Amino acid sequence: MVFGETDSYALPLEVYLPSTVILGTLVTRHNRLSNHLNARSSHDAIVLKDARIEDLDGNRLPVSSEECHLYPREILFIADLSPTVHAAQSGWDQQPIKKEQRRAFLHVAPFWIRGTLYLLPGGALSDLLMVKNRFIPITDATIINHPVRAPRTFLINDVKIGCLAAEDAAEY
Repeated sequence: MVFGETDSYALPLEVYLPSTVILGTLVTRHNRLSNHLNARSSHDAIVLKDARIEDLDGNRLPVSSEECHLYPREILFIADLSPTVHAAQSGWDQQPIKKEQRRAFLHVAPFWIRGTLYLLPGGALSDLLMVKNRFIPITDATIINHPVRAPRTFLINDVKIGCLAAEDAAEY
């Protein structure tokens, strides 16, 4: 498939705010969430369709909306719930950059997240905070001490990170 200007993708997301989680669908011309986030201005709202709201314990609140506008400065992180087949469907010849995988944990209040970060060869964890991408991907990630959900990919708002540390291999 050749990607054109009129093509669109529906990406199911969970967006974590300080006191709630908003579930909905992002309709975008980008085949990956990270591409959508990197193409936007830092002040552009992220718009979710068919949004529903849960508290931090996973209890659904009696609030929903056909369209919900979320402002990046308030987003802690985003869980990408879309299948990983989008990149293969795009028709673009994407050359991935070889990166080192590093198990890590980070604190984005009130959450502790554990997963895999990707660094340029020889890079340090702190290098992630120096890149221009506002949202840092962490894969195979889980939220520690949170209702059990399968590991997934999160995109972490870099300005919301309070602690970032490599995980001791002996611990997992």
